[in-house]
Amino acid sequence: MGSNSPSSGGNCAPTHPTRCGTRSCSPRRPSPRGLLYDLPTAMETAPAILGEAGVADRCEIVGGDFFTSVPSGADAYLLKNVIHDWDDEKSVVVLRNCRAAMGPGARLLLVETVLPSIMTKDNVIAFADLGIMVGCGGAERSEEEYRELFDASGFTFTSITEVLADGQQTGFHVVEATPTA
Repeated sequence: MGSNSPSSGGNCAPTHPTRCGTRSCSPRRPSPRGLLYDLPTAMETAPAILGEAGVADRCEIVGGDFFTSVPSGADAYLLKNVIHDWDDEKSVVVLRNCRAAMGPGARLLLVETVLPSIMTKDNVIAFADLGIMVGCGGAERSEEEYRELFDASGFTFTSITEVLADGQQTGFHVVEATPTA
């Protein structure tokens, strides 16, 4: 990642204590600061989780609703397994709120499953996609579908990077975008 990313010393506004880089990345990199943003009712367990992870002193906890607004001023906005929970219309609302909060040099980082361009009947991702559709009305998306969401919400697609853990595939990708000028 570049010089303003959470992994290299920037500020990050993730959206969930157990589903974001604040818990998994920051203990290895002592300089980043984070702002954890989620519904107030979801924030009750955040202090303990962040304390256990050793990052509580570097993470501000703010309650709110990303369908209404998102805190401004971060170098990167990290959402993990968030956009797949929502249909396109609601996803665009969340992304537009992120865009409205972002400065010109900020980046959007979505950590999501990315569907292959051609699905086969034995692809397990198809079952996950079906589960998301039935369970909460959302959808796993392809690169093209992320590009469409970004276009509709004021972003320019930058890249997709596969997330590996100990050299093994995790099923996740970082889908990156920047504000459209």
